[in-house]
Order: sequence, then structure tokens, then C-alpha cells
Amino acid sequence: MKTSHLRRISVGVIGASAVAVAALTATSAQANPITMTVSGTEHYVNSTYTLTIQCDVRSTVAVIDNGEVVSGTPTPPDANNVAVAQWTPTTTGVHTLVAEGCMDSTQTNTPIQITVTVMDAAPVTPTWQLNGTYKVGDVVTYEGAKYQCRQAHTAYAPNWTPPNTPALWQRL
Repeated sequence: MKTSHLRRISVGVIGASAVAVAALTATSAQANPITMTVSGTEHYVNSTYTLTIQCDVRSTVAVIDNGEVVSGTPTPPDANNVAVAQWTPTTTGVHTLVAEGCMDSTQTNTPIQITVTVMDAAPVTPTWQLNGTYKVGDVVTYEGAKYQCRQAHTAYAPNWTPPNTPALWQRL
């Protein structure tokens, strides 16, 4: 009697795990990229940006830039079905980024795409300099932050740095 009781328990456990496996492997009707975003608001040649692709299943994603696979992809998504890749455009103009994948073997691919305009190299902001002459509107960097000049002046003293002189500089 004890033996048959054990058999029933083991059959019940096997049946429950089969249901659990079926629930975990179920896929949605559209298992493709849902969204793709690119970091930044302005995009420049030879600068690196992060591409984030949200999928509705966990599967490898490839990103194509104007017909060429982006370096570092295909990439698998994380546990939340988010794939991340780095993109460094090498030419100016309009780039069509296409994410393909995010599907299992029973689905067809419906890629998602975004268009990004890439400009020449990012403008370089000069660094604040002791004895530098500044006019209203000039923008400088100091210790990694950008500042805009509020009053025309020459920075004669070493303590006239932008964070120390809010009458002369506004942090951007």
C-alpha cells in the first residue's frame, strides 16, 4: 500500500512539472523585436552609442546598419529579453538600423527599424584656461562640466574657475 501511494505522488509531480514546462515555453503570437532605441539625441561619426532592443522572447538579436551587421551582434538578450549592443557609425548621413531575431524556431521574423542621422565629428568644447579671455556666450568645460560665460572677462586668478565664479559662469 505504501508503494502505490508513492507511485501516485511521483506521477502527480511529473504531471505538474510537464504543465510548468509547457507554461514556460509558450510563446506569444509576435515573438519579434518590440522596440529599439539608440542613446543620445545627436549622433556623430566615430562616437559610440548604445542600442537597446526589447524582445518578447529570449533569442539572439542581430542589428544591421545600412545592410551591414553591427559589430558585436548577434547578441543574446538578458533575462528580461533586452539585448544591448554598441554602435559606432563611421559615415555621415542617414543610417537605417534594423533589429532582426527575437524569435524561436516556430516563428517568422518581423524586423523593427529606426532611422538615425549621423553628422560629422562632435564639436569639441574648449577647456577653461587661466588667463583665458572669454566673451558672453562662450562655452567651456571645467572638470568634466560645461559652463557658459555670463560676463566678458579674462581669468586672471587661479580661483576664478567656473564653479567658483557664478557671476561669470553658468553651469549647463
